[in-house]
Amino acid sequence: MTNRIGVFDSGVGGLTVLKALVKKMPNEKFYYFGDTKNIPYGIKTPAEIANLSVNAYKKLKDLGIKLLVIGCNTATVHGLAAIEEVADIPVIGVIEPGVMAAKENACKNILILATEATINSGLIQSLLRKEIQDVSIEGVGAPDMVLAVENGNSKNEKGKEVVDRYLNEIEISPDCVMLSCTHFPALEDFIVNYFDSINNPIKIINPAEKAAELAFDRLMEMEQLETKGEGEIDYFTSGDLDKFINSGNLVLSGDLIIERARNL
Repeated sequence: MTNRIGVFDSGVGGLTVLKALVKKMPNEKFYYFGDTKNIPYGIKTPAEIANLSVNAYKKLKDLGIKLLVIGCNTATVHGLAAIEEVADIPVIGVIEPGVMAAKENACKNILILATEATINSGLIQSLLRKEIQDVSIEGVGAPDMVLAVENGNSKNEKGKEVVDRYLNEIEISPDCVMLSCTHFPALEDFIVNYFDSINNPIKIINPAEKAAELAFDRLMEMEQLETKGEGEIDYFTSGDLDKFINSGNLVLSGDLIIERARNL
């Protein structure tokens, strides 16, 4: 075992979770793995997603980690239980933190933006209804938003067009928009601007910050939280290195910088 925290996602979306983790725990060292060879997870079967998630965990565990954060809602829905069956370290997903954040923000009319697999599972919807009385929910599976981020279009007109296309089809008038795919915070400005343009201001619910709080608390309980020394991140991907670096740095927006990545 090393003193690292492992974070994985189907691609670069989980970097939004990594940012929150680094902000909350700046002295920690991290391994980040983006499984870009197998993206998108959201159109695969639950069994396929579970298998990919377990494989990602095993790759990071072989490097040496003390805690795993699943930086992917789809992998949390269909892979968390499978990972927990084989893991001997704590595992934190991003579904429960998102629901907790929605409740804390007193959301009543919620638009969930996620992958098709996450929406079709019904897990977030059922947890929200359990936690929030008389809540209204609309779930939208948006695979093209995932691809927009992966293809480096999170800050340009192509990305805006994809976001607008999905939002033009919704029926609910939301007070909160849950970014229940970790790629989608990279498109947050487009989402906020869309609702501002129709005089429907919203709160953005990003599960990453709450997930970082849970990771912090768990390491405190384990007495393994690093409070001294310099933080460090090693980046890995299963796919094209240059594409991962370029798209990843757009997601990170200068808060962190991927200077080098390796295949895993």
